Amino acid sequence: LRATVLFSDIVGFSYFAERLKPADLIDVVNSHIDACTEAIDRHGGQVNKLLGDGILAYFPQREADSAVAAATDILEEMSRRRKRASGASPHHLLYGGIGLSNGMVYEGSIGHALKRDFTILGNTVNLASRLESLTRQLHVQLTANASVVNRSRASWGFQSLGARSLKGQSRSLAIFGLKHLEPLHVDELYRQIKEFLRS
Repeated sequence: LRATVLFSDIVGFSYFAERLKPADLIDVVNSHIDACTEAIDRHGGQVNKLLGDGILAYFPQREADSAVAAATDILEEMSRRRKRASGASPHHLLYGGIGLSNGMVYEGSIGHALKRDFTILGNTVNLASRLESLTRQLHVQLTANASVVNRSRASWGFQSLGARSLKGQSRSLAIFGLKHLEPLHVDELYRQIKEFLRS
């Protein structure tokens, strides 16, 4: 199956997990998951797994546009939620990073008699996770591989972020972002999160 895989998680989650009260932490995670699942469903994607603060989804369409549309909707909704939140709420510091990877995936049921799970597997899935992690290094909210760009039909405003060597990949890969998205100033965001959690 050819698909576009979307992986998203919360930027700075380890800081939140260390210091927030359990109810507040769950509320932050649910806000991110709500924004993701609504956009993914709206654009025809399927949520495959919830992974702590992360979410793994895939879009089985041959083109990548549905996945790109969902990703931009997620980031826009999170921006709206930050603006609505008060300075006394952790939600005003809630950012997500998204990795998009297009390629072959394998669907199947894996596990044991006591625990089985229908999931997607393959290098495309691993790559989406690596791309999501790369958002911190590149100070962007979204990264995508070249196949996402090549299989998109709409004019999304992709821009090259250079070639990178990623863990688990045998060769360096061309990385792309979206011009219209605001930069993600990770170091400043981490500073703000830590200051908020100390107050």
